[in-house]
Amino acid sequence: MIYCGIRELKTYLGIHPNLDKAIHYIMNGNLQQLPLGLTEIDQKNVYCNKMKYKTIDEKEAEYESHFKYVDVHVVITGEEMFFVQDAEKLKETQINKADDYILFKGEPAAGMLLNEGKAAIVFPGEPHLGKIQVKKKPEETQKLVFKALID
Repeated sequence: MIYCGIRELKTYLGIHPNLDKAIHYIMNGNLQQLPLGLTEIDQKNVYCNKMKYKTIDEKEAEYESHFKYVDVHVVITGEEMFFVQDAEKLKETQINKADDYILFKGEPAAGMLLNEGKAAIVFPGEPHLGKIQVKKKPEETQKLVFKALID
């Protein structure tokens, strides 16, 4: 898991060609102009999902992890708490290999504030929990999740 400023994403070029495509897109694109929903960048190898939602209490959320895709989370408006935890400390609640996810329940470990200008890169097998309220009330947030296939 990597947490950094968007400007520092270039430091992580070279890990995988598809992750490089996502990073270049983030650094060179006008992210505000992307439509809600899916935008293909390189077919199913690299794509982006723009979401608009209200943050939720962490008790309502489930961790997720992936088998084949790296996630790059970029908040463009609002803010959220973003947590990671070791899979061994969580309880699996659902596995869906076809849609590339495992869901988990459990207590947060390491948390960070994800807001405009910050990015979180999460690799396969790293459970993560986003969309969590920073304050004790829901906040309107827009986020991009870039998916890069590294299978």
